[in-house]
Amino acid sequence: MGTAIHGGKGPRALDEYIQSNIAKIQGKVRGLFAVCGNLEKPVELQQTKDYIDGYLAGICKASPVPSRIFNGRITKALMSEEDYRTVEDLYKQLKMPPLKDYDHLRRPDCLKFGNEILTGKS
Repeated sequence: MGTAIHGGKGPRALDEYIQSNIAKIQGKVRGLFAVCGNLEKPVELQQTKDYIDGYLAGICKASPVPSRIFNGRITKALMSEEDYRTVEDLYKQLKMPPLKDYDHLRRPDCLKFGNEILTGKS
């Protein structure tokens, strides 16, 4: 189970889906992941604490399971208006340059984690 993180949160639709289907999901989650831009900084232990332990594991009622946080990407044209405003506001609050498209996602790392989940070798 995984999600993109924008402004510190996953999409509301994911939360609603999990809440509506928790009986079907509980006990079936074999791994958790999040993809976040992390303000273009490297992912650290705090992101795992925030996005996995403090968010996904709780709403999915899944722990302990293997988990990873991946650096992500921003493609403004693909963001919902709400997510775009949230991230844009965060950049302004932090006095960062205007939001631009970037891609720091390392797809081989994502595939490796998926394989670890499938084979049970995390």
